[in-house]
Amino acid sequence: MFDRQAYRSLAIVAVVAVLAAAGAVLWASSGDSEVTVQGEVALAIGVLVTVLLAGGLMTVVFLSDRTGRDR
Repeated sequence: MFDRQAYRSLAIVAVVAVLAAAGAVLWASSGDSEVTVQGEVALAIGVLVTVLLAGGLMTVVFLSDRTGRDR
């Protein structure tokens, strides 16, 4: 069903998600934060959109290079 690279990508995404969640929990538990829940949700959505956009653009660059369309 999945090849080795798909599992590798899935593992990387899972590790990044766990690290992001751990960072959010540590930040929220520090007590010095005055960010509301809405602010934290907005920040999480912004980070997610940025990461997805960067990943999509890098995918386009690699696919374009492989097919030779950018030469």
